[in-house]
Amino acid sequence: MDERYRERRVDSMNVMERFLKYVAVDTESVEDATCFPSSEKQKNLAKMLVEELKQIGAEHPRMDEFGYVYATIPATSDKKVPVLGFLAHMDTSPAMSGKDIKARVIKNYDGGTIVLNEKEHIFM
Repeated sequence: MDERYRERRVDSMNVMERFLKYVAVDTESVEDATCFPSSEKQKNLAKMLVEELKQIGAEHPRMDEFGYVYATIPATSDKKVPVLGFLAHMDTSPAMSGKDIKARVIKNYDGGTIVLNEKEHIFM
């Protein structure tokens, strides 16, 4: 394993924890905006990704003026293998607010109806 990767890998969050952290970030877009991304809120998630990429040892993590995040992730094998390219684009809808998202993890899902909001009669 590449020593640079091992040394910088300080964050031990698993995939589920990261996902729940990301969906909690308010990234609501602005429908009639003339800029990209359409809101500064979207750049907040991009900045978070850049910092986390630095923590895991990604090379050259950066965000461009449009909120795209780029990096390369070095191979962690002793075999000669190519690096992994990373690209993220924040694409959200103005139809729903991204504020106060409270994600729910449903373990052992049986295929039945999921009650999202009983009071409002919202089911999936």
